[in-house]
Amino acid sequence: MGSATNGGSRPRVSFIVVCKPASGAGLDEMRDNLTAENVGSFLPGGKTKYGVIADLKKLGFKVYDENSPVVSAEGSVGQFQTLFKTKLTYQKQDCGGGVQQDYCQIDKNAQPADISVIRNSLLIVPLQMPVESSAAIPPATPAFHLRHPGDIAMMTKAGLVHRRSVAGQPATGLGVRVAMIDNGIYGHTYYKENGYNLETICAKDATPPADFDQTGHGTRNAANIFSCAPDAEVIGVKMGPNPILAFNRAAALRPQVIVCSWGFDLRDESELPSQHFALKLVVLELLSRNIPMVFSGGNTGSKDFPAMLPDVIAVGGVTVEKGKLTAHKEASSFVHRIFPKRSVPDICGVSAPTMVPTSPHSAPREGASPWRIKAGTSAAAPQIAGVIALLLQKNPRLEPLEIKNILCRSAVDVKRGVSAMGHKANRKRDRATGAGLVDAFKAWKSTPRPRTP
Repeated sequence: MGSATNGGSRPRVSFIVVCKPASGAGLDEMRDNLTAENVGSFLPGGKTKYGVIADLKKLGFKVYDENSPVVSAEGSVGQFQTLFKTKLTYQKQDCGGGVQQDYCQIDKNAQPADISVIRNSLLIVPLQMPVESSAAIPPATPAFHLRHPGDIAMMTKAGLVHRRSVAGQPATGLGVRVAMIDNGIYGHTYYKENGYNLETICAKDATPPADFDQTGHGTRNAANIFSCAPDAEVIGVKMGPNPILAFNRAAALRPQVIVCSWGFDLRDESELPSQHFALKLVVLELLSRNIPMVFSGGNTGSKDFPAMLPDVIAVGGVTVEKGKLTAHKEASSFVHRIFPKRSVPDICGVSAPTMVPTSPHSAPREGASPWRIKAGTSAAAPQIAGVIALLLQKNPRLEPLEIKNILCRSAVDVKRGVSAMGHKANRKRDRATGAGLVDAFKAWKSTPRPRTP
């Protein structure tokens, strides 16, 4: 996960081009007015986009021609600096799991990339990498922890849904496709022995194989989907340097839900940085296709994007202390100045310490256990995606806003604890936990069956 790669001795940079929309709107108008409802009016025409692609190819850039509202490309650092008349600097970032990678950004003292080089372009900017919101039988351990799938299914009330049926089939997410964008999912024995329907693929710029998970993040978080929707079809899309290409790869699979347990911490920003504007456009365009987008809200005080986008489902964390539901003290809760009317989280999953399968590629030493005890909103977000799969099995016509409303109306109120930001949980909706802990059974019961055409 990063926007700087090494092509031999020549450093390379991944970047995006936002094209001029068919409406003729400028970048400032797009920044001020873009929403999930009007995103269609800010998309480029086919002729415009393919003209941008042709110009980039003529200049020698590698172009990822995808069905996307933005154009993704890659080239050498020197090529980018010379042609776009700017200067790039390297930044080092911790991607989680002890893994660090370099990425490029335009030097703060340099001019923005010169968009006049590419006809009908509004923005040309390098991309920053996101950060993790951080044997077949788990080993015994004296430390308190929950276990998959039973404890998670019980706490989210998904287990009660599994006893029901839809059109004569078990209500287990059967037939619903969930795409999880992460850093790979290892084919752990846990998934094979439980007979889960798990497939892994690479985004076009990701380094294969898709089941190589260097940090263990994707491997452990996929278990949360299956604990809530054991018969869902889960496809893990491995990200490369450009997360937009992972969204494009996921969208091509026609998923009913997309979930991401990562984000960009924008706590120090007063406006959305240019390198994230294209991702906003892509996420909103996917929402306009009626695909629910689920993001972890962040941990340890981070204020994560895209979770702060008003139209996505932002997930916080609830744990258990002395047998009582409690706001997780490491889960983020915030209102950001970029979206001052938006409160994160919307709803919570279970972020208590849980024994999870992990990747051997992330083991600190040879022969280490392929299990870990982990906690956080990274686990909570895929639980919500699994619950959404249960609702969509019952009614495939649900729209993202309907789903969010159903989840929030049926949630269990959490009245104890404080979040990482010090917000207190209390009666009814609050800053710390949003609507509260997801209740899959109440949500499922309140989901209307589709009307007969």
